[in-house]
Amino acid sequence: MTPWLLSVGTLTVAGVLVSRLVRQVHGQADDLALIAATSNEMLASSDPGQARPAVCEAARTLTGARSVFLLEPDPARAGLRVTASAGLRSAATPPLLAAAAESHRVALPSLIAATDWQLDGADPAAGQGRATYHLQPIVAGEGTIGVMAFEWNGGAARIPRRLTTAIELMAAETAVAIGHAELLGRLDSAAREDHLTGLANRRALFEELAIELARASRDGRPLCLAMLDLDNFKAFNDSLGHQAGDRHLKETTAAWRTRVRPEDLLARYGGEEFTLILPGCPIEDAIRVIERVRGATPNGQTCSAGVSEWNRTETADQLLARTDVALYEAKNQGRDRTLRSAASACEPPAAAPARHGAASR
Repeated sequence: MTPWLLSVGTLTVAGVLVSRLVRQVHGQADDLALIAATSNEMLASSDPGQARPAVCEAARTLTGARSVFLLEPDPARAGLRVTASAGLRSAATPPLLAAAAESHRVALPSLIAATDWQLDGADPAAGQGRATYHLQPIVAGEGTIGVMAFEWNGGAARIPRRLTTAIELMAAETAVAIGHAELLGRLDSAAREDHLTGLANRRALFEELAIELARASRDGRPLCLAMLDLDNFKAFNDSLGHQAGDRHLKETTAAWRTRVRPEDLLARYGGEEFTLILPGCPIEDAIRVIERVRGATPNGQTCSAGVSEWNRTETADQLLARTDVALYEAKNQGRDRTLRSAASACEPPAAAPARHGAASR
């Protein structure tokens, strides 16, 4: 009888262990499927801004956490800052997490109990303000590039091994996602940037002009557009060479950038021609900005400009065409001057005073 009972007991224990193992394997398979699906979704996305929030949302689903935070180095100051989150978010949590995560950034994963932190206005005496955090470093190459912070309600409790394994896998996928997002960001920036001057290129100009026209239409604010062209640039190139011409373009745009407002967009339209979007700027103020810009042109060179105020009915192409007409007239009238476009392209542009000696050029 005793051997029979022993056999039955052994089989029962074995059955329980096998059932538990099967559940664990199924659970891990589900975890891996979620991580793989999230990774594929992020890598397939063409929007770099989707990667970080998607990581946090997937990590919260995976772990059942109350909230998940992604912390990365703050470019403005030393330490970490929250770059994305998912779930409930207390105003007090991010700075406390940033301080804790900074001290654990190069250390092993850490479990901390925040028994003295009051979250979301809960009464600490009732025990509802307690939380447990798991800090997981995100490693890329040989360095730590950030920290994932997981928040659960209640006091400290041991995290199951299955969960820590899933968190480690999610952190590894997060490192890949961040690298992918940064690569897409660099590619997008390169596609919108003029390689010589570092200014916005024509593609970026049209994108931003459409945005500013929509904003001006919605807010009822003025919007001006200017086109600037370096005077006699071909002669400059022919006499000094194309390398000197490229240097002149870079020096000119660097100087011009110091004369525009933070909200303005200076773009290279092509060759030695540039555009300037001036949001919230009436025409008289726009002319003053353009004169400051023209006055900063280096190497003893000059430039001509045409400027238009949006008439609230024309398209971006029509506004550009009207401004180009004003620039053409500024060139025809002797260069080194700014001409204000008429409200209609059929009317002749009005001249602003020449800066110096334009008639002799």
